[in-house]
Amino acid sequence: MTSETSRTFAFTPLRLPVRFVGGSEALLGLLPRLASGWASREVSEPEEEGPLVVTLENGVFRMTAPWLDEPVEERDPFRAAAHLAVDLLESYLDENPELLAVHGGCAVLGDKAILFPGAARAGKSTLTAALGAAGFPVLGDDVLALSPGEFYRAMSLGMHQRLRLPLPDSASDELRAYVAEHSRAADEKYAYLGLPGNSGPAFGRSTPLGAVVLLERADGQAATLTPLLPGDGVQHLMMQHLSPALSQADALPHLIAALENTPCYRLCYDDLAEAVARLKAVLVDGEDVEALAPATEEAGEDHPRLDDADRVFEIGRRFVRAPGIEHHELDGEAFLTQPDSGAVYRLNPISSALWKLAENPMSVDLCTALLADAFPDVDDRRILADVEKLFSEMSAAGLVEPVERERADRFDAPAG
Repeated sequence: MTSETSRTFAFTPLRLPVRFVGGSEALLGLLPRLASGWASREVSEPEEEGPLVVTLENGVFRMTAPWLDEPVEERDPFRAAAHLAVDLLESYLDENPELLAVHGGCAVLGDKAILFPGAARAGKSTLTAALGAAGFPVLGDDVLALSPGEFYRAMSLGMHQRLRLPLPDSASDELRAYVAEHSRAADEKYAYLGLPGNSGPAFGRSTPLGAVVLLERADGQAATLTPLLPGDGVQHLMMQHLSPALSQADALPHLIAALENTPCYRLCYDDLAEAVARLKAVLVDGEDVEALAPATEEAGEDHPRLDDADRVFEIGRRFVRAPGIEHHELDGEAFLTQPDSGAVYRLNPISSALWKLAENPMSVDLCTALLADAFPDVDDRRILADVEKLFSEMSAAGLVEPVERERADRFDAPAG
């Protein structure tokens, strides 16, 4: 049977309280094993009802909230408490739409937060734990917030580190001892770490964002840290942002602002200890990063070429920018967003040049001629093929529109 008893608790970071029905407030005793900084107190007469409700009926914990597609149900109290921790975090993000939540790990090296965006099986949680074992404070290993200001700061949301078990073979004895010492809870899949003092995640702890590091694990790969374009960081974080109130298009200006003066790197590695040492050497001790090899064309590479019979568009076909498309730039790179659909597109240098040319109706052939002048060493048939392909892709995406002949004629300059 369902008990009708209902108790309401306010949580330190939240404006709105959470209602617990049927004795489900028993989960609050498990919450400190999963998160830090989420202190709660019971309130007898809340001024306003919160969106999150937790019930206990016939041994099943049930959570309902507007951001859940359907209620979450769980018999195991520990797993139910883990869901509660996530929903408390969602409540906070729902109340604070100015924050940009991202999926990733984050540790403090020197006096700057280093963000490792999430990627499947890239090892962000294990690497973050290895950094913690090496003495670097950890802000989180799954989700954190970027708070705006003169400089963006990485802010911990208090969720304890969660490591997939068993640890990888490359885990050092030091890391294994660290996990064993600080494990606060575990099930068959994960260990949850609780770190002392200022060394671990605690809600509200923040540090200026210092770098974004994309992770790439490969067997036998020596640890290398190479610079990337800021656009690479934006593109990767675009896929990892978790803010419930922001579409990708809405998140883009925030990401561009956050990374405007933030270096981006790619860390390729296999051994965790080597990865930690390389990060420390570059980001703390100031060693140089590995230089990126300049892009070169393979000898004899078969580039696409067009004869007149292979043309995608008839001669003279013109395009112009579609209305309503928003343009953003970061370090010379361009991003376009469609406000209606929320879609975001990152332009390469040629498509960016075409977008700029298409401010007024421009023909495929004139764009080809202009680019051929800019790149005299490139076969003009190859440039034509690239221009046709890019206009075709941008047209299909709704970024540019074909111009009817009558309209195009009004933009024609008189023959001289």
